[in-house]
Amino acid sequence: MTYTTLGRDTACSRWRIAHTASLALAVAMTYTNPLQAQLRATVILPGFRSPVNMDTLGRATPVAAPAGAVFAALVRAFDRLRLEPDVRDSASLAVGRLKLQALHSFMGAPLSRSVDCGTGTGLRGSRADFDRVHLAILATVRAVSDGASELKLAVGAGSQALGGTLNDQISCVSTGRIEERLQKLVDDDLARRRP
Repeated sequence: MTYTTLGRDTACSRWRIAHTASLALAVAMTYTNPLQAQLRATVILPGFRSPVNMDTLGRATPVAAPAGAVFAALVRAFDRLRLEPDVRDSASLAVGRLKLQALHSFMGAPLSRSVDCGTGTGLRGSRADFDRVHLAILATVRAVSDGASELKLAVGAGSQALGGTLNDQISCVSTGRIEERLQKLVDDDLARRRP
């Protein structure tokens, strides 16, 4: 994993923009399929040089269930994990929490089990366990046929040292734990509700 550092002037400008907007969120609806609206979410996360398009993150996995049932299971999975979605769109079949901050732990475990932010100078462990981590989690469902769909789970993250300077922002990557947990909850929910 490589990390890049912005120059001081560029970092200051980006910091002002990012923090003035307080992790601004831009959500635009585009209609590529007449039967299903598609949500396009863009977030600003620490450590990234430009806004992050959530469509570019994650991967889609096939699910042997109708899209509506998968969406309902996703909503229940977010509720079960107490993620309190700020995106819950039944037209585009999207559920997400795009503005989330965590310190030290997330979903009952150290943050470093969910995101990899590298290690910092002088730290005894992962930066994710010592920094303030900003997370964006988005799950979307796409109907493939009447009884099948695709579930795409995307996690974006960036960290900033507590009380640190502008250069203490790092982009992070998901370890897959959040996506695996959501996928398992959805699969278990769908299995319980099958006739």
